[in-house]
Amino acid sequence: MRRGTLAILAMILVGVALSGYAVWHHHRLGRRVLTHWGATVAERIQHAPQVELIEFLPALSLERLAAEGGDRAARSPAEVRVRDISEIPGLIHARVVLIRDASFEWEETDHVSGTPTFGLRFSAATEVATGSATGAVAGVAGAAATTLEIDPQARTITCDGGRPARLTVAAAASLTAFFAPHLAPEEPVAGD
Repeated sequence: MRRGTLAILAMILVGVALSGYAVWHHHRLGRRVLTHWGATVAERIQHAPQVELIEFLPALSLERLAAEGGDRAARSPAEVRVRDISEIPGLIHARVVLIRDASFEWEETDHVSGTPTFGLRFSAATEVATGSATGAVAGVAGAAATTLEIDPQARTITCDGGRPARLTVAAAASLTAFFAPHLAPEEPVAGD
């Protein structure tokens, strides 16, 4: 009877030790992301009920630009397409990629730049103004949103216009592959 009690006690101790290790390990996975973007942003990315995919479109086609003899940089910065992707299957996995340290090359963050082709807006609000690529949410008092702008070519990601970070090749490829089918053509809405 004594051996059975010791065996059960040993199993409980091993379970507690492994649980403690799991908590420590998962906390360690996102420490640099928390330092870079902050706890509020990471929390919003992971749990926001409203997620919108923002596609940044060139304001003018190259043909129209050549015909008008203008400079694209002198024109309006972009038009955007915004669609709600809150309910798409697999979104939780994309969220995990965005908040794990292993998805970023932290040593290269000082010299990172790029032009975003798409973005993600995470908000707690259910009423979100489409067409605005900013983190502000229209029509909801006190509503908060976080906007990530992503350039898959340069592998950059910027949060609310702050300091950019460089994605790993694998993270940039997986995010692009996941969101590409949802960037289907629709009528653009003029952006801010």
